Parts: sequence; C-alpha cells; structure tokens
Amino acid sequence: ILRHMKELKHLLALGFVVIAICVVGTFDYNEEVISHMSNGTYEAMKEKMGSDVSTSELVEAYMSDREYWDSLGQLK
Repeated sequence: ILRHMKELKHLLALGFVVIAICVVGTFDYNEEVISHMSNGTYEAMKEKMGSDVSTSELVEAYMSDREYWDSLGQLK
C-alpha cells in the first residue's frame, strides 16, 4: 500500500507541474497578444466589452476578429 501511495503522490506532482506549465503558457500568450495590440484597439475593446472583461476573453475576441477590432482602434 505504501508503494501505491508513493506512486500516487508522484502522479499528482506530475499533474500539478503539467497544469502549472499550461497556465503559464496561456498567461504568456495572452500578454503577448495584448502587448502587440494598439492602445486604441485595447481601449475600444474595453469600452465595447466592459471594463470587467477578463484578459482571456479579450484575447479570444480579438483573435476571432482582428480586422474588426483593429478598425475600431483606428478610430480612437
């Protein structure tokens, strides 16, 4: 039973590491997209989507229709 407990602990630790890497990768991707977005586009998106929109939602909307959001950003 002790051996199985050790194996389970190792699997849980490995799972935690994989999840942590995925979270960090998503954060980096979101920050990369936002950093390349013009200030006007970012402001237009926040106005349209609401100030409480999450970074992930913002990036998802931007990537699904970049031309639209960039055109709104040019008006700013």
